[in-house]
Amino acid sequence: MMKQEDFERWIDAVRSIFEIFEGRHDAYPICRRWIDEWYEVEKFNILQEDISRLNNLKGNFDYSAFGIDNVNLRKKIDAQFENLIEELSNNNNCKNIGLGIAPYLFCWNFQRFKIYFQRNSDFDLNHYFQNLGDFFANIKNKLRNFSERKIYSCEIDEKEIEEIFKEINEKLKELGIKENEPVGVAKLLHIFAPYYFPLIDNRIAEATGLKQRGKSLTVDKYIKWMEGLKNWIRSYNEEKIKSIENQYSKSILKLIDEGFYVMCSVNLSLRIKLMGLKIRWNG
Repeated sequence: MMKQEDFERWIDAVRSIFEIFEGRHDAYPICRRWIDEWYEVEKFNILQEDISRLNNLKGNFDYSAFGIDNVNLRKKIDAQFENLIEELSNNNNCKNIGLGIAPYLFCWNFQRFKIYFQRNSDFDLNHYFQNLGDFFANIKNKLRNFSERKIYSCEIDEKEIEEIFKEINEKLKELGIKENEPVGVAKLLHIFAPYYFPLIDNRIAEATGLKQRGKSLTVDKYIKWMEGLKNWIRSYNEEKIKSIENQYSKSILKLIDEGFYVMCSVNLSLRIKLMGLKIRWNG
């Protein structure tokens, strides 16, 4: 177990690394703000600087990092990404939160969206998120209830979590390729309730021993993940945890995920490429 001061140093260090390589154009902060506005007034305000950030995100999005070498497929996906940003640009006060979470989910669950485009030539990104928004409008009260909880001070209600997890999973299956979507569900649960629901992806799940390679995440494993993180976080001073959250204006769960992402999930060769290091080898 890391000491309190080492835990704080770890958060500081990985936060800086994450910001350099991932955070400058990340859609997460604006999508989080949009959700809070949607909770409060049932619509969200899209600012011009939000659109500029999304355009920068699109311009820096590296499809080759996801193994998309087909030029036509890349152009098709990129065009739909552009249309999504245009749709947001034309909706200053938007009521459909599906559009509000679209840039975040599209980029941070892109491996799944890549499969949608590969398997379905008629897949439409705007239609997908419009439908998802209608679904979230129907369960808004449930989501708001979870958003008011903090993992380190609230109980983990397994029955409630299992219910909302399966409900969202069924919707993603319906809209997608009829397969379970545990990583997508976790990302959605977190964006709607970031202080209660942790993020997880397959590589982090494997690195932490939560699951074996090739095996799927399940709701039971997700709940086990919540319990493990809760016990770990509560081993540190709660007031200090709150201070860290206030310092970065993010939940401790998001900060921890950024740390795990830097340690488990990055494409090292891509990061070195972004640093501008070039080696010429003639041997």
